[in-house]
Amino acid sequence: MKFIRLAACAVLATPLVLFAEQGAPRPSPRPGGGPPHSTTGRSDGASRERNKEDMELFREKMEKFCKDHAPQRWAAMGGDKNPMKFGGMYFRFRGLTVLEKQDKALYDIKVRQIEIDDEEYGLMKEIREARDKSNNTEIDRITARLRDLSKEYISSRINERTHRIASLENTIATEKSALASDQQNQAKLIKDRVEAILSDTPPPGRSRSRDGEGASTLPAPADGAPVIGNP
Repeated sequence: MKFIRLAACAVLATPLVLFAEQGAPRPSPRPGGGPPHSTTGRSDGASRERNKEDMELFREKMEKFCKDHAPQRWAAMGGDKNPMKFGGMYFRFRGLTVLEKQDKALYDIKVRQIEIDDEEYGLMKEIREARDKSNNTEIDRITARLRDLSKEYISSRINERTHRIASLENTIATEKSALASDQQNQAKLIKDRVEAILSDTPPPGRSRSRDGEGASTLPAPADGAPVIGNP
């Protein structure tokens, strides 16, 4: 079972760019030989070097984040920078970087949850040692602290759900307003679209959020998801 868990973490930690390279169709050789044509203006070698630099920068940012907000679990990694050992934190941090730009309030809530989870991780190591030594005083102290952290964590989850509901309600209100406008101006919208097509001018595209796509906040990860590795 432990082997299966480690294998699953390794797969989850594999950078998406690796899957993209393996699954993408291979470029056909150019007539007369030579390297494939690059649509980005850079040679394949330059593109790979740029991807490598971007990945290294991402790792550095993730390392700083972990040291600031999840030091207990990061210390358990022993400073190993191998991405295959990052576990679910690779994708979790990637999602957080997007969330920080989309919804800073929700980002702050999620970061605090990570901090609570990390402190609980450290306390569980301490309580195992206290149990081995039958130190009841220390066990009681740690248990009290765990209770306080659990209280804060559950309160944070409630705040998170409240925030998500408010965001969804705002989205619904916006979509209702857009629907009413479209219904009221349906004839004009049809006329404008036909004229744009006949004049060989593509109709202006509507934003994803305007069409109801990607309007909601990111889905909440499962409760108790590990930050780095496993406890």
